[in-house]
Amino acid sequence: MIVHVSAVAPPPLAVTPRLVDGCTTHARPELVVSSLGGVVGAFVWLEKVSRGTNQTTSKYAEVKWLRPNDEAGCGFSPSRLVLGRIDGGISVSSQLEARIELVIARIDDHKNGNEKIKSETIATLPMAPVGRRFDVPLVHPGIYRLQAANGESAFVVVAGHPYVGVTNPSGDVTFTGLVAGTYHVVIWHPPVHGQAVSPHAISRRTTVKVKAGTLATAVVELWPMVKK
Repeated sequence: MIVHVSAVAPPPLAVTPRLVDGCTTHARPELVVSSLGGVVGAFVWLEKVSRGTNQTTSKYAEVKWLRPNDEAGCGFSPSRLVLGRIDGGISVSSQLEARIELVIARIDDHKNGNEKIKSETIATLPMAPVGRRFDVPLVHPGIYRLQAANGESAFVVVAGHPYVGVTNPSGDVTFTGLVAGTYHVVIWHPPVHGQAVSPHAISRRTTVKVKAGTLATAVVELWPMVKK
């Protein structure tokens, strides 16, 4: 199954950079769209499927808080992660002295549109001294947000099965090994910052029928909600 996510990129929002905990915040759109209209970095997963075998190479996925190329801006690397198992979590380390909050963020499973994130802090990680590492279990399926004081965020989707991914530079996610049947597909993108765009998460749902011996394709338009 191939799921293609498309959209029109919003114009960037002009924001005056400010210094927080030694890191400069930068204005940049979070909705990255390829030249062919594919959304890069959207989460895609299947609902109501049985748990597959653990296909991740490690129980804990590594996330680093760093300053790329010795610039003033700071951020997480990577900023999008998926876990196809519920007996693991994330291993967080830092190259900078800063406090980082781990926030669980869940979306309303009954809506199909633009949704305000409901958050509950589950951990605050004092990353100083530099190089300190924390292993944080994420044992419940859901969407998790790792957020720093300067507003930079990383997101983790825990699916509990291997049918979860992040759209590639073409806006696609491919799932293999599916048996014939009808599948419920969820597409979720973190809040988008841009002119006339609401700071809410964007989600879409669709169904895809998979026939034996054929390649099923779904094309989903991901449109940010415009402020009234």
